[in-house]
Amino acid sequence: MRSLGSLGLSPSVWVSFWRVFRASCTTSVLFVWLLAALPARPYDADKLARPHNRELVTQLHTLLSTAGFALPRERIEQALIATTTPIVTARNRLFKPFARGLGMLGVRQSWGLFSGSGREAFRIRVEAQAADDTWRLVYSAHQEDALGLAATLSYRRLRGIYNPSVKGGAKAQYEGFVSWLAQRIVRDHPEYRRVRVSMERLRLGSRKQASRALAIEHESERAVGSASGRGV
Repeated sequence: MRSLGSLGLSPSVWVSFWRVFRASCTTSVLFVWLLAALPARPYDADKLARPHNRELVTQLHTLLSTAGFALPRERIEQALIATTTPIVTARNRLFKPFARGLGMLGVRQSWGLFSGSGREAFRIRVEAQAADDTWRLVYSAHQEDALGLAATLSYRRLRGIYNPSVKGGAKAQYEGFVSWLAQRIVRDHPEYRRVRVSMERLRLGSRKQASRALAIEHESERAVGSASGRGV
């Protein structure tokens, strides 16, 4: 084996070279995974119409108003679209050379939460009953958010409590979650007196076929102030 001296390089040069090479590799890996973590689609009118994105616009509107910039919601939405479109376009162009290789190696991260191998999933539904005994759908994930519950119910740790599994059903904490949510809704919105939480079982679609509802399951109803509710 030839020594470092015979190659005309001192040990300090090799150490410096190795440090630079290692730092370059680490930086490259971090750069690629940073690109992978960024959204692949910009904001558009359809995305901004979803409850959690409407909440984002509301938060930005409040923040800007507090800072002295009273912009209408339409201007904020237009700014989000105009800003994210070129950023995401640049991200997709930079990431494209790496995407195929990561896919072939099976190491591409889709950042999925509560992912499963089946085509069935659940969507939470929350209904509230007013004094005239009429029931109103006040929350349905990514569809309806009349009381501003999306920021709370979409939080990953809370979803881990109430989100049932397709085969195993609801978790032990589910009934306690229903009681807590009912108390919160009636406290903040006294026009309601009862709350009903259920899970809508869905058959997930594809690019060619839309998702469809299969059944309403794990229905649990609460009258705030009662020790127990009715579970179905």
